[in-house]
Amino acid sequence: MKEFSREPTRIERIGAIIVSAILLTLCGVLTVIAVLSKALAITVIFGILFLASAFVFYRAAFTASRALTTRQLRITAWCALLLGGAAITFALKLEGSLSERLPSIGTGLSLLAAGIAGIWSQRDVA
Repeated sequence: MKEFSREPTRIERIGAIIVSAILLTLCGVLTVIAVLSKALAITVIFGILFLASAFVFYRAAFTASRALTTRQLRITAWCALLLGGAAITFALKLEGSLSERLPSIGTGLSLLAAGIAGIWSQRDVA
């Protein structure tokens, strides 16, 4: 979370714009495909990713370059924690071999660690 408390460089902003534009397009297409195939859970997942990508794109492309506030850091940490828990829960409920579940478990553990670190770093901030 320490990386979010400093102002991004110009290269980081350009990278964020490019990556979020790609994710925005990809998640939008996958959301439409999921809606057409009537897969509700997948639609919700890709819809949330689409909204998150849209937010990152908007922030990188159209707002002034600034660091996150303490409140925004706290929200980001809690979102990472909740998404990590959801990814691990999803992996445990997924049927199949461990090799099929390992990517979700790894993503979930990474998000959990980032969320816990972010919350822990904010414990002394009022």
